[in-house]
Amino acid sequence: MSDSVADQVKDRKKWTSKFEKWPALGRVKVEVPSVEVTVPKLLLLSDKAEADCDLNIGTVPKIPKKKDYKLQDYYVRKLLCENLPHANFDGNSTCPTSLTETQKELLAILSNYSDLYFPEATHERWEEIRTVYTLHAINHVLKTRKKVLNHNGKISKAKLEKRHEDLDCYRDQGFTRPKVLILLPFKHTAYRVVETLITLTLEGKKSIVTNHKRFKQDFGPGSEDEGELANKLNRPDDFNEIFRGDTKEDFKIGVQLTKSSVKLYAPFTSCDIILASPLGLRYVIGDSFSTTTAADFLTSIEVLILDQADIFMMQNWEHILVLMEALNKQPRNIQELETDLTRIRLWSLDGHAPLYRQTLLFSATPIDHNRALISKCMNLQGDCRYCVTRPELILSRLPGMRDPDVRFNYFIQELLPQFRSSRRYHTMLYIPDYCDYVRLVRYLKEDGGTSMSTINEYMVGQNNKVAKARSQFFDGKRQFLLYTERFHFYRRYRIKGVRHIIFYDLPIPTLFP
Repeated sequence: MSDSVADQVKDRKKWTSKFEKWPALGRVKVEVPSVEVTVPKLLLLSDKAEADCDLNIGTVPKIPKKKDYKLQDYYVRKLLCENLPHANFDGNSTCPTSLTETQKELLAILSNYSDLYFPEATHERWEEIRTVYTLHAINHVLKTRKKVLNHNGKISKAKLEKRHEDLDCYRDQGFTRPKVLILLPFKHTAYRVVETLITLTLEGKKSIVTNHKRFKQDFGPGSEDEGELANKLNRPDDFNEIFRGDTKEDFKIGVQLTKSSVKLYAPFTSCDIILASPLGLRYVIGDSFSTTTAADFLTSIEVLILDQADIFMMQNWEHILVLMEALNKQPRNIQELETDLTRIRLWSLDGHAPLYRQTLLFSATPIDHNRALISKCMNLQGDCRYCVTRPELILSRLPGMRDPDVRFNYFIQELLPQFRSSRRYHTMLYIPDYCDYVRLVRYLKEDGGTSMSTINEYMVGQNNKVAKARSQFFDGKRQFLLYTERFHFYRRYRIKGVRHIIFYDLPIPTLFP
C-alpha cells in the first residue's frame, strides 16, 4: 500500500456510509473507505508475492444465504467446522448446536474482516457471541499458520536444490507472533473463552492441552458456587451472570496453537492469541511503552476483540486508551526480534499495520466511549455498526451539559436551591463519574447548608460505613444520598427510602432494566 492510498483510508471524512436491513441483526450502518483503487496485500490463502495480489478496499459484507448455508463459504477450516457443534452447545437448551441466524450474520461480517460495533451483546447473548468470535480468531490463526508452513517448505526445498528464490514472494509475517488480542473484564470470562477455544480446536482428537490443570486452578470456578449465592441475595439476572465466577480483574495469558496441541501460559513472544484484562496488560506494558520494548509483542496484532466493553467503563477506561495507543507501533529495537526480517510484510515495515487490524467491540449497551473508539479505527475494510432502535421520546436538551463545568454550575445554581428550599428529604443524587462525585462532596461540605450521606466504589468492602449511610438516609437524618454508579454496578443494593432521584449524568441503561 502506498502512502498516498494510506492517507486516503485514514481520512474518514471521505468514507461512504449506508444503512442496510439484516434479517437477524436488524439495522446496520456500513461505512467503507471511498478509495476506488486496488492495492497490493498479501492474502491469507495466496502464495503469490505481495505485488501480485490485489484487494479491493472497503468490501461490503454480504448477508448470508438462508438456503445451502456453508461455513466453507467463509473459508472456515475443516477442523473448526467439525468441532463447532460441540462448542456451540453447553448443555443449555437455549444454545443450539447449529449456528443461529444472528451467529451467521455476525460471522459474515467477521469473515469480511470489517470492524464491528455491536452494542446489543446482553448477557443472554454472551454464549453465541463468544462462540462466533472465538471461531473467527482461531480460524485466522490457522490460516496464517498454514501459509507460513507452506512458505517454509518451499524455502527449504529451494535451499536443498540450491535454487535462487525471490524471498519477497514469502513475506507472510508480522514483527512478532501474536496475532489476536482478546480483552475481557474478569477471569471467569477468560475461562469460558479458553474452554470454547479448546473445544473448537481439539474436540474428538487425541491431543494435549499443556498447563490445563494449572489454568483451571487459576481461572476456573471455585468450590463455592457464587452464582447460587448471588441468587440468594435477590440480584437481577445480569448481575448473576457478570459475577458468577472468579471476578479478579488482573490477568493475562498467552495461548499457542499447534497441529495437535494447545499450549496455555505461552510467553507473549511465542503465542498466537493473548487473552487479558485491560489492567493485566497495562501492568505489562507500563506507562513508558513508547520508549521501551515492553509493548513490542503488540506490534503485529491483526484481530482485536473487546468483549463486554461496557464493563470496562466500570473498571478504568484509561487502560483501554493506553492499550489502543500501544497497538501496532513499530518495535523499538528491530534487531532484537526473532522474526526473519525478509519474511515481514511490507505493509508492516511501512507502518500501515493499523489499517489491516480488525477491531470487534461487543457491549451490552451503547456508550459514547465505545463509539469514539470504533470511530478512531481505520480498517481498510471499513466498519459495521449495529443501530439500536429506541422508543420515540420528546427530550428537552440543555446546550453544553456534556461539559462538566456547565453541568456542575447548573446543578448548584438551579437544582440544589430548589431542593433545599422545598426541604425535599430522601433525595438520591446518582453520579456516574467519580470525579464529579468528589467535586460535589467537596462543594457541599464547604457550603455547609446540606446534610448528606455518601456511598462510593471505594466503600465496597466497608459494609459498616455503607450500612450507616443507608440507615441515616432512610431515617431522614440526611437530606441527600450521594451514590456512585460504580458502587451500584458492583453491589446492586436496593436503597430504601428514596422519594426523589437526580441523575447527575446519563446512567448506563443496563443497570436500570
